[in-house]
Amino acid sequence: ANYASPMLAKWRAREAGYDEILLVDERGCVAEGPTTNVFLVIDGEVLTPPAESVLLGVTRRSILEISRSEGLAVRETQVRPEVLKSAAEVFLTGTTAVIWPVESVDDTPIGAGGAGPVTRRLAARYGEISAGRDPAFSHWLTIVEPG
Repeated sequence: ANYASPMLAKWRAREAGYDEILLVDERGCVAEGPTTNVFLVIDGEVLTPPAESVLLGVTRRSILEISRSEGLAVRETQVRPEVLKSAAEVFLTGTTAVIWPVESVDDTPIGAGGAGPVTRRLAARYGEISAGRDPAFSHWLTIVEPG
């Protein structure tokens, strides 16, 4: 992967007061952030760009699986950039970000301008799983005994 161009764009965005950028694919649809995957919540459905357009992150895969286990409808689909502004929630996922709520896109608030109920629900469940307190996901963990 070539991170130089996205990181330069992110640096410029930060100088303009933004925290993150989103990249588009060759069709002009939302793909991902420089080191994150993007999710939207529209009408209670969790949407994310399709696998062929993004880096297949471990956290992305985890959130897809957790969303389904929570009974949420999940769909991988093309998303035009303008759709972000009408979403009830937008969040990013990544190894260091885990689940990072998006408050606004191009100065347009998303939902109430913070983490929405689905984002909070998924973040809480992810936290329980990673702490080893969710037996439904014990297959994700490797127990290490003190040596």
